[in-house]
Amino acid sequence: MANISYLEDKLMREISLDNMWALITRFSTLVRESGSQDERTAMEYIIEKLKEYGIPYNVYEPDLYLSIPKSATVEVLEPEKKVLRHDNRVMNPKVPSMSPSADITAELVYVPSVMPKSAVDMFDAGVGKIESDISGKIVLTEGLSIMPKKAAALMKAGCIGIITINPGPRTHEGIMTTIWGTPTLENIKDKPSVPGVNICKEDGEYLKNLLNRSRVKVRIKTVLEEGWKKCLIPVADVKSPENPTEFLLLHGHLDSWHVGIGDNATGNAVLLELARVLHNNRNALKRSVKVAWWPGHSTGRYAGSTWFADHFALELDEHCIAQVNCDSPGCVGATSYEDLMCMSEVEDFMRKVVKDVTGLEAYCTRPVRAGDYSFNHIGITSFLMLSSTIPEAVRKEKGLYAVGGCGGNVWWHTEEDDMRIADKENLLRDAKLYLISVLRVINADIYPFDFRAFVNSSLEIFKKYQEASENLFDFKPLIDDALNLKASLENLYKKTQSVKGKREQEIINQTLMKIARILIPVNYTDKERFDHDPAVPIPAYPDIYPATQLPSYKNQTNEFRFLINQLTRGANKVRWAFREAKRVVDSTIQSIG
Repeated sequence: MANISYLEDKLMREISLDNMWALITRFSTLVRESGSQDERTAMEYIIEKLKEYGIPYNVYEPDLYLSIPKSATVEVLEPEKKVLRHDNRVMNPKVPSMSPSADITAELVYVPSVMPKSAVDMFDAGVGKIESDISGKIVLTEGLSIMPKKAAALMKAGCIGIITINPGPRTHEGIMTTIWGTPTLENIKDKPSVPGVNICKEDGEYLKNLLNRSRVKVRIKTVLEEGWKKCLIPVADVKSPENPTEFLLLHGHLDSWHVGIGDNATGNAVLLELARVLHNNRNALKRSVKVAWWPGHSTGRYAGSTWFADHFALELDEHCIAQVNCDSPGCVGATSYEDLMCMSEVEDFMRKVVKDVTGLEAYCTRPVRAGDYSFNHIGITSFLMLSSTIPEAVRKEKGLYAVGGCGGNVWWHTEEDDMRIADKENLLRDAKLYLISVLRVINADIYPFDFRAFVNSSLEIFKKYQEASENLFDFKPLIDDALNLKASLENLYKKTQSVKGKREQEIINQTLMKIARILIPVNYTDKERFDHDPAVPIPAYPDIYPATQLPSYKNQTNEFRFLINQLTRGANKVRWAFREAKRVVDSTIQSIG
């Protein structure tokens, strides 16, 4: 660890594996379903520990709109009678959250599905070509769970129920809605209107074999408890005496499916221990840290973090340096960092942190529309979601399919996500990684965010879209504005190498936050600022992404010209963002001389 400073080494040595393991062991006795007594007990454990450690904190108690699965039954009525039920409950049918309670009987039809290859494309998995009439029928398809994009496509085609075949012997829990957080009067209409059930591979093969022989009729019965639940949100406030106002938000969800050790008791343990270590060393911190534990992740589609983003939007806008998500660290077999999610301006920073702390190479990827990334619309630089994972080569060798957490272990979102999934050595390593990544941001003289990399990534996206559009839309003005911003950024970063005074450093830091607020929303969000996009894949620069569809329309038809008009408006929005960011940068260069 040649590149580790004295302070970093000191703080890493203070991390207590015993403290983290005590929390994990306690949480292994709690089914932390949101709104339940077990979840409240777990939140109270966090609160009591914050009191014990002397860490200032706030506790909020919002009402969140949640959907709690209670039971699911799949019964074959024709050509034979059979209830899909197993002695091993991990194999039994499960009903996704945010699907309706229902009791329906209909003909079963099969529609092939696209399976995700990794956690990165989990939410992009859809269905194949729907070649038969599925209206009024129950659809059988493949999937890890009934992901929102898949459910929306099947409902649009007219099905009245969905059965998803999981890829292995386990049946996974999930959530079916596209609505991010507690619904609004405007988007409640997007809540799924048909029941869904997940089943294990064995049951799926049985149903597919029946369909190959004859007409099949099935009955689906689902029961869910839906409504408002009062939940706790503890937020630790690690105050830097030097700068108590500016803060980094470090966070993760506390609620779980079953006892949820890898998803996310391990993350809760890391958050609490880092809050303790950072608070004990607060006099060495240049800026502050808020540490938050969210409810409503699993049964409210990130309802807790969304509530916080809504109710503290302006404070986050004005003072949040970056947000760091902590989900599923320290799992067995997770020895690589192959899918490290972070925005492009922090990719080089994170690769260096991983190398310095672990000696391993990190491979960064664009954050997906998932996890508790409820802050993109505000424009906050973001890194990490999941951390370590089982190496892809090992997953292939063992025949493991892609999951959305637990370090790549297929016990994710099942009853088997218990103590066997936590690994002490990996937990300590990941805790150190989170600690150093946070510490290097809050203690940097100038924030380690390179927006030249953001612009370079944007230029690649623009050129890719231009090629896909077959040059039917002019991207040159967009590219020119991006290059002009990059030139200004080059001058700014050159200034940072010689700036020594705290006043000038703080001006540059405020500039980096300002341009993040301008650039990130146009790249990562479709809706306006302070709103939330649905939980479906959002393409980069969604206002100009439709240019890729231009070749599918005949030149100069109404549809083609309407789309050109739409793209002109979208390009104006993006160009304004680049120009506004350039104005901010140029003004800063002028002010620091």
